Amino acid sequence: MIDPKIKIERAESALYEALCTALGTLNDEELNALTLLEVKLASGKKDAHLYIDGAAVPAADRPRMLAKLKRASSHLARFVTASEGWYKSPLLHFVFDDREGEAARMDELFKKINTK
Repeated sequence: MIDPKIKIERAESALYEALCTALGTLNDEELNALTLLEVKLASGKKDAHLYIDGAAVPAADRPRMLAKLKRASSHLARFVTASEGWYKSPLLHFVFDDREGEAARMDELFKKINTK
């Protein structure tokens, strides 16, 4: 029998691939330029938290981008169900992730420390 954790990871991977493609099909250049970093499923595959690279989006533009993503979520959900053959798409929650930007800043700090 397959471990439930492996099933979740497979579903997250499939959802990630489908959503990356779906973002590219949107008619909005700002949304097309977003980079999806990670997808995490919760509540027994009912909710999906989509982590988007926050380094490319200024903090002032994030509320507007989140509103655009929320409006596009029905299109994204339909794309997922059609491409993956799922009966129902999880509810999509969008989160801007700044971990990569923070990691780059930390690397710069360590470089400065090492040069002294």
